[in-house]
Amino acid sequence: MTVAFGAVVGRPVTFGAKEKESKKGIKELGLAEPKTRDEFWPIYLKAHSKPLTRGSHYAGTGTGVSLLALGVITGKLLLLPAAVVAGYGSAWFSHFVIEKNKPATFGHPLWSLMGDFKMAKLALTGQLKAELEKLGIEEAPKK
Repeated sequence: MTVAFGAVVGRPVTFGAKEKESKKGIKELGLAEPKTRDEFWPIYLKAHSKPLTRGSHYAGTGTGVSLLALGVITGKLLLLPAAVVAGYGSAWFSHFVIEKNKPATFGHPLWSLMGDFKMAKLALTGQLKAELEKLGIEEAPKK
């Protein structure tokens, strides 16, 4: 399928045509490297097309933020690395096993983290479906 954000990255982009392609990241798919967070957002959201991937991100981000806050509040510094493992571990697992693509964190860690929070906010406010539609991103079917 060709998605609408092709204009954002400089040309039409086809995803999911081959299983081998879905395991690649931005550069391997021949996409222009995003120069701004706004250019990165549709690429990020497309990399999270499966509801289970997004759910794993919500759980990981929520757990990570909770552990981080608990570590700061209680002074238990061992909770801080646990927060990172909880947040990134579930997200990376979902990319490699469920979505079968490369986590955007590897190339754009800050934009990716911001994307996690934006995606969660849109989901919590019931606006995610409209955002997917606006960007021409089809939700991957549940398997």
